[in-house]
Amino acid sequence: MADMKTKIFFLSVLAIIAMGLSSCGDDDNDNPTVKPTNTGTMTDKDGNTYNWVQLGNLDWMAQNLKAGTPFYEQESESRWGDMSPTFSLGFIDDEKTLFNTFGNYFTYAEALANCPDGWRLPTDDDWKALEREFGMSGKEIDKLGWRNGAGNLMIQTADDGSGLNLRYGGQMCTVSTSAYEHSHTYDYGYYWSATADTTSKEKAAIARVITPHQNKVERASVLTAGHWMNVRYVRDAK
Repeated sequence: MADMKTKIFFLSVLAIIAMGLSSCGDDDNDNPTVKPTNTGTMTDKDGNTYNWVQLGNLDWMAQNLKAGTPFYEQESESRWGDMSPTFSLGFIDDEKTLFNTFGNYFTYAEALANCPDGWRLPTDDDWKALEREFGMSGKEIDKLGWRNGAGNLMIQTADDGSGLNLRYGGQMCTVSTSAYEHSHTYDYGYYWSATADTTSKEKAAIARVITPHQNKVERASVLTAGHWMNVRYVRDAK
């Protein structure tokens, strides 16, 4: 009887190990190796130069746009009639480092208007095509909210893999006060799409959100008023 119990225990351990190996295999399938088909550089209207990578049928900017007035130099009229900074940086005291690391921050309207020649703000379908390229399953693609897959490949450099190199730059938005504050730096990356959310009662657009250490990408409906996010542009690959 003791020998039989030992055999059962041994077989149970083997089954658990096999399940673990199978699970690792599934994770590998969810994270295919993706390398850019082509690479190059492009220049915006202000003379800033960026890398781009071809992923699937699109060229994607591999760095966040910097064009326009830097966010930390923007001013708005206060309720007293004077001009004051639009944004409060909160705990961030080195705004130029923030700008150089994460690029500029744009409203939805600004993101649409600042497209470099020959480029466009990616649509929700463009982001979905990229997520499919990065191994996200069909059952996840159309969901709103956090969806499994593709997140790890979104942040890879060209040396690591995909080359898309999305960054965790946070966003500018209203945070518990009437002032616009910078929030979630290093915790989340927020990126506009060109697609409006026609199901929202208020004006909103579909955005993408990434966060560290999770192989997930959020497909989110974000109000177009009161939010400034980072921007990437795409074009049809030649």
